[in-house]
Order: sequence, then C-alpha cells, then structure tokens
Amino acid sequence: MAEIETGDVKQAPGAVKLQLLRAIPVLVVLGLLVHFVLPRLGTIQESFQTLRRMLPWALAAAILAECFSYVANGMVLRSVVALAGERLRLGRACAIARRSWPSPWQAPSSYCSFTSSRGRR
Repeated sequence: MAEIETGDVKQAPGAVKLQLLRAIPVLVVLGLLVHFVLPRLGTIQESFQTLRRMLPWALAAAILAECFSYVANGMVLRSVVALAGERLRLGRACAIARRSWPSPWQAPSSYCSFTSSRGRR
C-alpha cells in the first residue's frame, strides 16, 4: 500500500483570524434566533393546533379579512402620500403595508410610527 505522509499543514496567521471573523456573525444570528424563537415555540405550536381545529370557512374568512386589512392600510398610506403631493400605486402601497406590519397581532401604532419615520425618496 502507498504511504501517506502526514506533515503539519501550516496556515498563515491571518487565515485563522479571517475564519473566526466569518464565523462570528453566523454565531450571533444563531444565538439571537435561539433567544427569540425558543421561548415562543409553545405559542407557535398552540397556534398551529388552533388552525387545525378551525373550520375551513372560518380560516378562509380570517385570511380574507387579513387581505382586506392590508388593502385598507395600503389605501391609507396612499392617501397620506397624496397629501404630500406624491403618487403611489395601490399595489406598492399594499406591499409596503404588508412588509412594515409583519404580524396581524402587532399594534397598529407601531405601523404608523414606522411609516412616518421613513424618509421620502
């Protein structure tokens, strides 16, 4: 059989530091995920159980109501932008409303403060 020489592989001193610098953001993000997601796993499982128990028409009505909510928030955002003399398409306004309000249970006041704190383009 062929012999394989095992020698010490030498790396440049900066290579280890660079690998460590690449790993730190990943570790920070994973740590934050564990910190914020793990305590809520019980609530998420309860939510899925509630969704499974819901009648199909009630679930469809909830989804439809949520869609109407985003359209209504988009129309409000569109009218506020119109007060400033600018134009904003309804589809884009609804997309902004959807992205700025990540949860249907989040307080509307945070949505209003988010949209008012954003600068105009």
